[in-house]
Amino acid sequence: MKRVRKLNLKPEQEREVEKRFRDKEEAVNDFNTALANCAAIEFNKRRVPGAQHSHWLDVAMTGDELAAVHLDAVDYLEKAVAENAVEKTGAQSPEQK
Repeated sequence: MKRVRKLNLKPEQEREVEKRFRDKEEAVNDFNTALANCAAIEFNKRRVPGAQHSHWLDVAMTGDELAAVHLDAVDYLEKAVAENAVEKTGAQSPEQK
């Protein structure tokens, strides 16, 4: 957030970026939980029939979530910076042309 604050975004944009970063933090926590579950299942997979592959599903789903929230946050940040640049210079955005 220190780097985001240096971008001089509007307060509502900063709050939105911070929310998206919190979402990313939750995804990281989910991913870490899935990795721990994966390791536990790998060590014990011979004892629990049918469970030996479910941990990979957890890893795949949380990895996808992690990537999605990261890309969403970066996309929002780029759009907010572009909007502010257009407002400060008074130029038209590419969508307005």
